[in-house]
Amino acid sequence: LTVLQQAKGGPVGLQILKDNTWVPIQPIPNALVINIGDTIEVLTNGKYRSVEHRAVAHEEKDRLSIVTFFAPSYDVELGPMPEFVDENHPCKYRTYNHGEYSKHYVTNKLQGKKTLDFAKIQTKNTN
Repeated sequence: LTVLQQAKGGPVGLQILKDNTWVPIQPIPNALVINIGDTIEVLTNGKYRSVEHRAVAHEEKDRLSIVTFFAPSYDVELGPMPEFVDENHPCKYRTYNHGEYSKHYVTNKLQGKKTLDFAKIQTKNTN
């Protein structure tokens, strides 16, 4: 999860990727912006999707960012939780080791959502 409080009247520092275009997220006073990460997307079998996002600097205004990462241990096995998989919602992700994901993430030059492709179950086209 990313939890962000943008400063009222401050520069826009958050952008999300939508339809291959970076879109600025305008600050809402007294609001927190929550970005769901890849782990939550996998655990919920895609019900809650992670969003590719980035922080940007402003040419004239300073912005303060404090970032802390918290993640599962490298030896934890992750996959969709059973309550998110049924005959109407087939399993979209394989179970994988979090250390394997982390290594894949950092060795693939932080390619956004493409990093999660290694965990997706490929469906065969029957056409």
